[in-house]
Amino acid sequence: ISAPKRAAWAMARWVRSAGVILTSESRPIVLRYLAWTRRCRTAGALAGLMGPVIYSQVVHGEPPDPRNEDGGASFVLLLVGYLLGALIAEVIVNRPGRSSGAALLIPRRIQDYLPGYALFLQRGLATLSVVMIPVYVLVEPHARHDQMPAVAAAAAFGLMGAGIAVVVELLQRMIVARRQPAMSTGDVAVDDAMRSSSLHVLSGVGIAFLINIAGGMLLLSVFAVLADPLAGITAIVFFLLIFPTSIFFWFDLAKPQGFKVRRGEGQGVSA
Repeated sequence: ISAPKRAAWAMARWVRSAGVILTSESRPIVLRYLAWTRRCRTAGALAGLMGPVIYSQVVHGEPPDPRNEDGGASFVLLLVGYLLGALIAEVIVNRPGRSSGAALLIPRRIQDYLPGYALFLQRGLATLSVVMIPVYVLVEPHARHDQMPAVAAAAAFGLMGAGIAVVVELLQRMIVARRQPAMSTGDVAVDDAMRSSSLHVLSGVGIAFLINIAGGMLLLSVFAVLADPLAGITAIVFFLLIFPTSIFFWFDLAKPQGFKVRRGEGQGVSA
């Protein structure tokens, strides 16, 4: 399939999902938005994945040994690159011009642009990551295994989850609060749909991060109090649950899924 056909197909799918009608003014805006957000996220993910290989080649003169375990670092860097790519797309590429903006009659709320479960998971998993820190502090001295992570390392890991959640929600609020160009009612709906799509993408990658962090904190505490072989079986089960679940939310929230922006339902639209 040629690139123009792929772009047209992606835009048609997005329009059906968002339930909006494009005009001659909004069509090129949506086309550019979809093209550049996809390019930036893909480039960011590839950069995160290939970064260690390029670094090793440049610094050490040879690629990293594939037999060495990276402890999931490749997946983490992939998510980091994807998140940075999404940020670049929103802040630089898709940023509207400053010359025009509209005052709002109806305030925008982040929960109007995201399904309730996504916002709940963002905040709930971040809370769980932090709550598991004192739990690990209590169980670590009684751990049945050697080489358990130090309390300080586990605490830093858990707090990283809270930090990621805060950064993701701040970015989402920035997108929601961004000034809306003066446009017709139909094009306002298109603009809202693009904001919602961006929030879904950020929520997906944020939840993927948080599932692994909160799940990892929970696994550490459970693993510490279990003896082998039950501890090893539990670790395998956790991995088989956590990793695929994080991948599911990442990809599911990033794709068009028929979510309709709820702002202003029954109250009119912004001016």
